[in-house]
Amino acid sequence: MKKKPNQILVSSLFITVLCVAALALVATLPGGGWWFGAQVQNVSSNTASVTFTTYDFASDTYSIISSISPGASGNYGMNTFSLPGNFQGSSKANSNQDIRAIVNLTNRYAGGYGDPASDSPAAGQYDGLIVAGTKLRFPLVKNEQTSPSLSGKNLEKTTTIIIQNVGTAQTTITADFIFLPPPLHIPVHYHYYASINPGRIVIFDPIDARDSSGLHPPTGDSTDALGSLTVTASQNLAGIALEHYTLEDHATALQATRGLINDDRDATLYAPINKNNRYYRFTGLTVQNASSGSITINATYTFDQDQYCPYSGSVTVTTSNVASGTSVTFPSTGFPSGCFATAKITASGGSDPKIVAIVNEAFTGAFLATNPNHAQEMTSYNAIPNKYASKNLSAPLFKENSYSKGTGLTVQNTGGSTAHVTATFTNRYNQTLTTQSMDIAPTKAIVLQDMRLKPTSFW
Repeated sequence: MKKKPNQILVSSLFITVLCVAALALVATLPGGGWWFGAQVQNVSSNTASVTFTTYDFASDTYSIISSISPGASGNYGMNTFSLPGNFQGSSKANSNQDIRAIVNLTNRYAGGYGDPASDSPAAGQYDGLIVAGTKLRFPLVKNEQTSPSLSGKNLEKTTTIIIQNVGTAQTTITADFIFLPPPLHIPVHYHYYASINPGRIVIFDPIDARDSSGLHPPTGDSTDALGSLTVTASQNLAGIALEHYTLEDHATALQATRGLINDDRDATLYAPINKNNRYYRFTGLTVQNASSGSITINATYTFDQDQYCPYSGSVTVTTSNVASGTSVTFPSTGFPSGCFATAKITASGGSDPKIVAIVNEAFTGAFLATNPNHAQEMTSYNAIPNKYASKNLSAPLFKENSYSKGTGLTVQNTGGSTAHVTATFTNRYNQTLTTQSMDIAPTKAIVLQDMRLKPTSFW
């Protein structure tokens, strides 16, 4: 059984509402030293005035007003307001221009924040939400799921859920977890209820839910302990899922994704990054049925031959009779070992098939067996609905050897003809660099990384 940590420090969920507001959440996680940074990008053509206000659970507020140039970003976090070390609360950012955001939650020791005793710090990132909704979906939750042995320890994974009431009145949430316990693996619903005042949050794990007989969801086995979650209320909600090792004195792993609203549903989704033992990395694509009836889900992977990938081609993996609200995971073993692949996920069947999805990435168990210090290097991201595919994309945060950290930006062509792509980078001094045109074939992708090493002719 999971024991709640004694120390609760800051994390945040950042949500842009109607492109002019943003909210943040706190989290309960193992260990201590958790802190956040929210990177807010101005995606308009005019200078944005941003008011970023942070609230504690009582009555104190911390606020700052700043300007962000077109295309540029501003960073807001613990040191923006000199928040107390035990702070927990929420934040709101208002802007007179269109903004987007990404949040980094970590216990890395830097600038006086973090966990100085953790030699393998954890970090999770999640994107902002443009419009809040009364229903949130989480395709993947783990309930004390047994993980491979690392450094001689049997570690298990748990997903902590944080839900915030972003409406104007008190509301009661219904958290509907669906697991497929053995031996029949028939969907069983486990419920958790909580009342939340406006602006406040509730924090819970799958172990807190119960079925009609009073039993909690299954734990232990790597597949039995996996489930999905749908949260509903009468007021608009925001939420995040934080996957971590269940009990650690100094947390070494964190994966974060935001709750998906009805607008995130689509019959077609795209996942630009999928890996099968690519540089010792692998991914799992988890797709949730977000419609009312059973459906069929197809995942088509497309990959190119190179020195690590044995051949080019595409592979489609199909799962039928996926019940409403449940999820199915497509492991990266669906395409050849050594390959990097894009994915197109489609739903069919029923009267109005809709799906949402996330991708988890981590090192392979074989690599970790001899390199345990890399265990914390995990990440997650939400798949992209077809209706959100656009000729113009923005990334609020991009790093090039910044405090020994870097960014890889993957751009997938979701159209039917070759895409001609340029990328413009804006630094903290509002200086810009634009690439030459790059061609991306249909269904394929390009990866932009180590941009500082590109020759002058590339720009």
